[in-house]
Amino acid sequence: MRHTMQSGALVLALVAAGGTTQLRAQARPGAPAEPTVNMPVPASIHQLAPGEVVGQILAQRHYLLLSDQQFADLSGLNRAVRDGRPIYEPTGRTKPPYERPLKITTPEQALARAFTLLTPQQQHQSLMLFAKLEPKPGKQGE
Repeated sequence: MRHTMQSGALVLALVAAGGTTQLRAQARPGAPAEPTVNMPVPASIHQLAPGEVVGQILAQRHYLLLSDQQFADLSGLNRAVRDGRPIYEPTGRTKPPYERPLKITTPEQALARAFTLLTPQQQHQSLMLFAKLEPKPGKQGE
């Protein structure tokens, strides 16, 4: 009974902290969840094409201190998104099909997929870069 109360408190803490996407991913073990970003996303993201989102992250390679592997993975993601090709992700199954195609069609999906390749610090820094792209409130129309 005590274990149930503790896990119930954990679920309530996750819901209170906005962890609904984490709960959805746990509710379907073995099935991959759709990519989502668990941080506030700057409005400038919505004005970019999915390929441009990944391109903006690649353009900041030195500022974000991307490793060679991260750069290669992000470059592959950028090419796939730009060309409209699906990205294959594991299904979590032990029988075929082992992978399923996932087509990235929105900037939010592109950002979430790119974030799977970045460290938490790099994710935060990239969000700060996207926030700088937002138009200033008094500067519109000038």
